[in-house]
Amino acid sequence: MDELKEVLHAPSPGSVMIFDCWTPRALRGQGLYAQAISRFAALLSAEGKDVWIFSAAANPASVAGITQAGFQRQASHSRRKVLWWVKTRQKIFAGDARAA
Repeated sequence: MDELKEVLHAPSPGSVMIFDCWTPRALRGQGLYAQAISRFAALLSAEGKDVWIFSAAANPASVAGITQAGFQRQASHSRRKVLWWVKTRQKIFAGDARAA
C-alpha cells in the first residue's frame, strides 16, 4: 500500500483485493461504484475467494459506496510523519470484511 509505505498481507490464501477503482466525474453520484464492486465481489465470492477492498478514509464517497456494496470495515491503517519519525498504526475492528 504505497500511501502508507506498507505491505498488506492477505488473511488467507484465497484472498483477493479490489483496488484502484475510479468513476468518471460525469457518472458520479449514480451508485455505479457500489454496483460495480458489489457485482465483482459476488463473482469472486462465487469462485471461493475472500474479497477485500480498501479506500482512503478521506474519501467519504468511496467509503459510502463500499459500505453500500455490502463490505464491512475490518481494519484501519494510518501513517503519521513528524520530522524524521514515522508512525504507522493499525486498528482492527470486530466483524467480517467479506462481501455480503
